[in-house]
Amino acid sequence: MQKKKYSLFFWQILLSYCCGLLAIFAFAPYGIWPLAIVSPLLLLILWSQYSKNKAISTYFFGCGYFSGGYWVFYSIYNYTSLGISYSILLSMCFISILATSFLLIHAFTQLLPGNEYLRRYLYFPCGWGTAELIRTKSSLAYPWLLLAYSQSNSPLLSIAKITGILTTSMILVLLASLCYDCFTNRSIKIKLVAVFSITLIFVISTAIPLQKRIETKKQDVLLVQPNISQQDKWQNSFINNKLDEYNNIIKDNITKNMLVVFPETIIPFVPKEAEEKVAVMSNLLKDYSANAVIGSITSRNGKLFNSAIITGSKIDVVSKHKLVAFGETDPGIPYIDQISKLLGYRMASMSVAEKVQTAINLNGLKVAILICYEVAFPDETLQRIADADIMIVISDDIWFGNSNAVLQHRQIAEFYANIMKIPLLFVNNNGGSAVIRNGKVLAELPLANAGIIKYSLSL
Repeated sequence: MQKKKYSLFFWQILLSYCCGLLAIFAFAPYGIWPLAIVSPLLLLILWSQYSKNKAISTYFFGCGYFSGGYWVFYSIYNYTSLGISYSILLSMCFISILATSFLLIHAFTQLLPGNEYLRRYLYFPCGWGTAELIRTKSSLAYPWLLLAYSQSNSPLLSIAKITGILTTSMILVLLASLCYDCFTNRSIKIKLVAVFSITLIFVISTAIPLQKRIETKKQDVLLVQPNISQQDKWQNSFINNKLDEYNNIIKDNITKNMLVVFPETIIPFVPKEAEEKVAVMSNLLKDYSANAVIGSITSRNGKLFNSAIITGSKIDVVSKHKLVAFGETDPGIPYIDQISKLLGYRMASMSVAEKVQTAINLNGLKVAILICYEVAFPDETLQRIADADIMIVISDDIWFGNSNAVLQHRQIAEFYANIMKIPLLFVNNNGGSAVIRNGKVLAELPLANAGIIKYSLSL
């Protein structure tokens, strides 16, 4: 009897984990967006099958949901002195901590008073939305896999423009609840109401017009994807040689008013002996009334910032406002600095930009620039791109190798660009750099390759 009990418990954990893991296929590079509805639906089914252990199902569902970010392991294993065993253990700890946010969904649906329909149609979506909200606001903010981001090219995209990103996630979970009643409820009346509600949500979504922009001019853009390792890009001699290469790329491809974009921290600093080469680049851009956006580290008042430097016909700096916990800043957890040193991993000590930078005017073009991870934060991103003509995201995802991270990252940026109907220039050090408009990839570069994209973009 005891053996059978343990066997059932094992299958509950395994099924819960797999149902959560299924959600990852709703995101890039797979893009099977209906799975964003199917996965929460399976959680409801798990609750009905394991009614006495709903918290267990919910927690391990969350573990599966976040396990799709296996690139976390890649980063720990390749950029710390830990071996494979400790890297796996640390990744599991990270996933386990993130999965606790799903227990909030359980608390909403099981602890608040009400009947089964109130729990499914109100508490379940609200619990999911609140869990995602916390993941965008905490010191360990991890808004990477917000459910709504899987809908970057789905019929439900337009809802996000009206209701907001987190509310879109809640609507997906509501659809899961309606589907649950379609399949499991014995009442014909409830089934009909559920079918009608699902149909109504999709009809309303497709009827909501997204902002349309009239194409009035062309903008030449040049995206540079160098594919440089983290070790190389900090070497003085390497930077010196690369500046020659970048100047040659610009010289061979530049046109009037061109916008040139380099990835995040691609020239982390300028060695003394390379200052003349930077001046050459700046003068060349000025001669053509062109501008370049270059990822770099800047210093102000003794503080370091992860920044995008604008040079050419305009000089400006945009600094990162949302930093990656552990990667760029200490999240404020007691003793975490001592633990990281013990593990052979040193956290960077970047500073947060004083304010959220709005769109910058470059030759009459309003350009919104976001640096890497901060594009995943809904309020931050929508504020920046509100009146922009073009959206630029610069990143360096080489930390995560050839995993799903790059394309998931690009999908998040594409989600916002598609909502606002503005073109997206996604420029990443190690691949996936692309020109995207209205959900269509107009030009892109493969992973783990160096290259450039020269494109005449309609605006």
